[in-house]
Amino acid sequence: MGVPNRIYKGDYILQPRNFDEWVKAFKEFTIKQGCFPIGTSKGFERSLYNWYYDAKTYINLSSDEILKFHQMMEEFNKTPHTVIEKKFLDNCERYKSFVLQTGRMLDESDEKSLYNWFIGNMRKYTSYEDNRRLYFKELINFLQDEIGDI
Repeated sequence: MGVPNRIYKGDYILQPRNFDEWVKAFKEFTIKQGCFPIGTSKGFERSLYNWYYDAKTYINLSSDEILKFHQMMEEFNKTPHTVIEKKFLDNCERYKSFVLQTGRMLDESDEKSLYNWFIGNMRKYTSYEDNRRLYFKELINFLQDEIGDI
């Protein structure tokens, strides 16, 4: 679950019956997949996404359930919420790996697509309203710690 066109057999055979079971299922899914459930998916992942989408409106939730939901969101605040965020985070991790292996910044002769991704996002990452801003800021901080001025 969490990856388009992939079938996950045996996961979540029983549908959660109450709020605490939904929270547990959401946490297990998010930890296992490394991202939030995707709304365009099918089966249980779609149900989990629908539960999450409804729960964040707080409609029909008790104050205790709202608190539990907030705690869960805090726990996963850096976890990708969308496929776009997941790919973006993967690129940040690939860039960090390159720097750790070589001790230098990537240039166009190394991996052109990753280089162009980095240069393009240097100019626009502050305009993002999702976790991409956070991920890129952490990448910049990492680069400054490892290399110095960028």
